[in-house]
Amino acid sequence: MLPIILIDGREVDKKRGIGHFTRELLFHLSQLQPTLPFRFVCIVPREQAAKYASLLPNIRFIMGSGLIGAVLWEQILVPVTARSLNAAFVICPNNTYPLVTLGQTRRIIVLHDLIFLHWWRIAGPLKLKVGNLYRSLVIRWIRQSDLFITVSQHSAKLIWRHLCVRATVCPNSCDHLRSILVGARPYPHTKRYLLHIGGDASTKNTLRVIEAFMAARTRLGSAAPDLIVLGTSPQFAAKNFSGYGGVGIKPLHGVADEVKCSLLIGAVAVLFPSLKEGFGLPIIEAHAAGKTVITSNRHPMVDLVQPGDRVVDPLSVSSIADAIVNVCFASQTPENLPPPIATSQTKGVLSSFFQNLARDIEETS
Repeated sequence: MLPIILIDGREVDKKRGIGHFTRELLFHLSQLQPTLPFRFVCIVPREQAAKYASLLPNIRFIMGSGLIGAVLWEQILVPVTARSLNAAFVICPNNTYPLVTLGQTRRIIVLHDLIFLHWWRIAGPLKLKVGNLYRSLVIRWIRQSDLFITVSQHSAKLIWRHLCVRATVCPNSCDHLRSILVGARPYPHTKRYLLHIGGDASTKNTLRVIEAFMAARTRLGSAAPDLIVLGTSPQFAAKNFSGYGGVGIKPLHGVADEVKCSLLIGAVAVLFPSLKEGFGLPIIEAHAAGKTVITSNRHPMVDLVQPGDRVVDPLSVSSIADAIVNVCFASQTPENLPPPIATSQTKGVLSSFFQNLARDIEETS
C-alpha cells in the first residue's frame, strides 16, 4: 500500500496568500498523484470537503471540525489525524506546524517568509500581532527530521541565515487561478481603475499607496482612474480611507477567486509596492491576466518583474505616484503591450521533491 501524506488544509478557502498557496499546491498534487508513489489526504473544515473533493478528485478530503480554533486544529487535530491514518508525512503549508507528531509521522514544513521573526515591528490589528507572535514561537521547535519548502530563492537564503536549514524552493504559481481567468469577464466598474493588493499589515504598504494615488489623481485630472483595494479589513478601510472622503477609492473584502479574476482582467494595472514578502503572488497573478505591475525595488518582488512593469522605491510616495501617472498614460497608448505571462515550474519541482522523498524511504526501509 502506498504511504499516506496528510495535508493540513485548514486555510484552503481563505482569501489571503496562504489560502491561495494551499489551493495551488492541492491543484498540482491532484494532477501529479497518478505519477507519484504516495496517497494524498487533506483535512479541511467540514463545509469545504465536498467542494474540493469534486474539484480535485485525486486527493482524498476528510472533514475536520470548523468549531475549534486554529491553534487547536494545528496542535491537536492534525497530529491525531496523522496518527489515525498512519501517515508517513504531514504537509504544513501555513508557516506553522504541530509541535508534536505521533508515531513515525514526519513534518514537511512550508515557510513562505520569516517576516514574523520581527513581529513587534509590524503595525496592524491585534489578531495579526498575536498570529505573528505564535509563528515566532513555533519556529523554535524545528527538528533534524523536518523537511522544508519555501517559495523563493530570497526566502531560502533568509531561512538558511536565520535557521541554518536548507529549503527546497518551489516557486509560487497561479495555474489554478489561470484556469479561472480563461472564462473571466471584466469587473463591472463604472470607471477605469487601478487594483491594489494590500492589507492591514504595515508591510503591505497600503497607506502609502493611498497617499500616492491621491497625489497622482491630482496630476491626472479627468484622466484619473479609481482605485480598488483588496486585502484590507472593513475596520482598516473605515479608519484609513474615510480621511480622503472616499474619492475614487473602493475597498473590497474577502472576494472569491472568480471575482478576483474579474478584477484583474478589468484593471488598468496592479499596484503591489510591498515592503516585505516571501514571494509576491499578486505579481504573477497580474501577469497571468496580462497586466502591468507597479512593484517594489526589493527582493523578491523585483525578481518577478517583466518588461512593461514599473519598479519603485516603496518608501517614497512620490516614486509610487510617478509610476501611477506613467502607467495611466501608457495604458492609453496602442503600442503598449502587456508583459508576457510568467511560466510556472511548480509542478516539476513538486514532482522531483516527492520522487526523491520516495527514493529515500525505499533506501532506508
